[in-house]
Amino acid sequence: MYILENLDWDGKYHSSLKCRNENLKSLNSPASDVLRQGIPERNLCLLFCGGSKCKYCNPPSFFDDNKMHLKGLYSTWITQNILATSRPSEELINRFNIIEQFKRMKICSIFNMQTPGEHSSCGYGLQTSGFSYDPVNFMKNNSKCVLIILK
Repeated sequence: MYILENLDWDGKYHSSLKCRNENLKSLNSPASDVLRQGIPERNLCLLFCGGSKCKYCNPPSFFDDNKMHLKGLYSTWITQNILATSRPSEELINRFNIIEQFKRMKICSIFNMQTPGEHSSCGYGLQTSGFSYDPVNFMKNNSKCVLIILK
């Protein structure tokens, strides 16, 4: 069975799962966004998100459960069928049984927006895969892992 998702993005968040109708905006200031463009990727995590203390790499230490629709990952439902999350890490996958949560929630595909080597100083670091987790572990459990590299 395939589900067709049609996203008409108008800059507002609409979901039948939550009553929220607000303009989404960057959490960064315009000056911060300009600075980020001129700093090498390897230094961004250290300078802007706290490196090993990144709140998105260890959400349970920083966010309430209502910010984690998938326990252990900063996550929110974009539609009834699409869940956006922060990067998983092997540490969080194991500690919160994230693969089992995927199965219970019938999540069967992962679209990885992280490029190999990106966020190397962030959270728990990178695996030999170049990511914060090993995609093979998801694939062994019948999840399809798709790598999307944005340039």
